[in-house]
Amino acid sequence: MRYLSHAVLHAGQVYRQSLVDIVDGVVRVDRFDREVHSTVFVSGIVAVVADNRVTNVNIDQLDRIVKNAPLVETAILRAMRYLKGRSLFVNDDDMPRLIILQR
Repeated sequence: MRYLSHAVLHAGQVYRQSLVDIVDGVVRVDRFDREVHSTVFVSGIVAVVADNRVTNVNIDQLDRIVKNAPLVETAILRAMRYLKGRSLFVNDDDMPRLIILQR
């Protein structure tokens, strides 16, 4: 499934107003330039994480970080800091997973 969000956090980078999906284990992030059929809009952030390292506790904490931030920009910065600090971003040998973080 393809998602459009305010920000995609992937490999330590922030992609604003971008589309993201995973096809055959490969993450694809594209800049949004027009509406595409079957795209789900996320009012918030999509984080691309390593499936083998992320836990339900991590997801709950990220959800609280995003929902409690006063601005989307603050949510992006805090979520990025959390993901980097816990090494949750995808490496070459990891299976990617999308985490949807609604505002």
